[in-house]
Amino acid sequence: MITLAFEILKNTQDVVVPKLLSTRGSSIYSTVTFFLSIAFLLITFARMSSAHFLVSITKSIYKNRSIEKVALEEFPLTALSSFSLLLNFLICGSCLLYLTVDHLSVPIHTSTFLAILYTPLLFLTGPYLCLTLVEFITGEQGITKAIKLTNWVVCKLVGILFTFMLMIWIFNSKNAGFFAGFLMLTLSICYIYRIFRGMVFAFSKGISWYYIILYFCMFEIIPMYPLWMLLEGKL
Repeated sequence: MITLAFEILKNTQDVVVPKLLSTRGSSIYSTVTFFLSIAFLLITFARMSSAHFLVSITKSIYKNRSIEKVALEEFPLTALSSFSLLLNFLICGSCLLYLTVDHLSVPIHTSTFLAILYTPLLFLTGPYLCLTLVEFITGEQGITKAIKLTNWVVCKLVGILFTFMLMIWIFNSKNAGFFAGFLMLTLSICYIYRIFRGMVFAFSKGISWYYIILYFCMFEIIPMYPLWMLLEGKL
């Protein structure tokens, strides 16, 4: 696949592909195929660094009150494995959003392209930065660790799902509408799950409900404003 991706980027007309495959007329799929190869390499690096990374992610997702124990003690991931999976999420998420925008025939200007890159980055780093700010303001260090770990784990798992979804989309571009809808549904479910589980962890730590409301209004809604400005071309 890696060799095929480089050949497609080099010369889309002369590249020889297997009989069951066909070259795409659009350069978008050629570029996305290249990034898909990088995504598979990142998952391979994660597998080489931490053989049990799937077990760790799966158990962290469905364990309610022991995510810190699972992620940090029972099945800890190495730094290389974690970095590879998170980078994979950013790459595949951006590629899927790019294909979605292209399917909707939306002109991809600079602001649109920046919004495509900003959205996965916001989903990944936004909660961590905001929760760290909450700890700094309240002086309660470590109280949001479980919520941060939940966000990391969700992004790692979704990144793996996005990798296979991207691969299927490339070779089934006629079903782009279905994949675009499935992408939006997946992101919505993951966002709701992260918020719900974060609230459960917050209440278990004894955080008052009005602090949770203030957090949600300030740090979950406000970061969406730059995204809206980018889409409107005002930023």
